[in-house]
Amino acid sequence: MKFSTNNIPPFFTSPVKAIYCLLLAVIIPGLVGHANELAHRLQTMSAAQVPVREILTYTKSNRPLEIIYFPGTTDKNVLIVGGMHGSELSSIELAHTIVAMLQKGERPTYNTWIIPSLFPDNAARAAAAPSLIGGLENLGRYSGQHSIDPNRQMPMPGVSYTPHNPVDSRGRLIEIENQWLLDIIQHLQPERIAALHAIRNVAHAGVFADPRTDCAGIAKGFSADSVLHCKWPALFS
Repeated sequence: MKFSTNNIPPFFTSPVKAIYCLLLAVIIPGLVGHANELAHRLQTMSAAQVPVREILTYTKSNRPLEIIYFPGTTDKNVLIVGGMHGSELSSIELAHTIVAMLQKGERPTYNTWIIPSLFPDNAARAAAAPSLIGGLENLGRYSGQHSIDPNRQMPMPGVSYTPHNPVDSRGRLIEIENQWLLDIIQHLQPERIAALHAIRNVAHAGVFADPRTDCAGIAKGFSADSVLHCKWPALFS
């Protein structure tokens, strides 16, 4: 990646310019290198043609952020994400249930990639206070007191995520776990993304498909989504 001192804001003093250039020279190549490394790791996993479990990175509290791959019968990918909200522990349990089902069952149609717990540190905080699980405190939903909702840390519609500018639609820094998720989406280009969540009132639970639109907001059709179904007894028996 090329950069030029011509783009440095004119009000920067010489020492600040030096630091700015150092950041460009050191940090940006590191981010690009990380993206290239991830692409290589995902390619290696898919080339194995057998189920593979990989640790993507470690969290601030040194917990593993895992992804599990199950090869399918086509070249299409699906991504399943549990634990977007660490407070929703049942979404993580469901992700592990799906992993167990795929380990015992036939090869799926899609290449299936599963991140069982996207924010393991947050989930650990929720699990450590069982009396508060499902309560209004939402312990574990956020990474900190002033953190952004993890489910809202996304780029503007129609704007690709770029590792050298990891900010959301409002210019806020995206948490590292979500940066990994967005990087994976960029590389896999999945046909479907299933985000697993939990809900207090099970009467309101279900499978919901977001509108499929292009970057201009034009509907792309719902023929494939209209046949979505879920074998609830098979999942919970």
